[in-house]
Amino acid sequence: MSLLFTGTGCKPDVEEIGNGAVAGDGIYGSWEISRVVQTDLKVPLPESRDISAFFSDPARKMQIRFNKEGSTYQVLQAGWLPKVFGTDGTWAFDQIPYPTAVTFYTAQGDTVSTPLNAMPREYDVQMGLDLVRTDSCGNAFLKYEYTFKRLN
Repeated sequence: MSLLFTGTGCKPDVEEIGNGAVAGDGIYGSWEISRVVQTDLKVPLPESRDISAFFSDPARKMQIRFNKEGSTYQVLQAGWLPKVFGTDGTWAFDQIPYPTAVTFYTAQGDTVSTPLNAMPREYDVQMGLDLVRTDSCGNAFLKYEYTFKRLN
């Protein structure tokens, strides 16, 4: 004789814990460069080198501030990084609500689009941007991976 037991269980209702993070809201505030990795894209097997030590002197570190009002930014301290972001301008995400890149429109009239490799939430302390340099024919030859730490 065989007994067959079937049971049904009840799942407890799961409540959300806290408010969800709004994608993109974590970028607002001031940031300082903390790590730079340079990758040579022209060799058959791309080679990367961490050049962060070069920027360890506070005067060499880039600082940038992203403002929510008007989607403006200011380069607070240019440091010794390539001056591709100009001194100030506006910025925009590529897509909302889940951005994967940010485009800078400098006051000098340049446009720079860069992928986000670490999109910050409001409570994150790091953010990452990739910047690919191209030659006059549009061929990528060098990539910078910038990691920024939050100042405020």
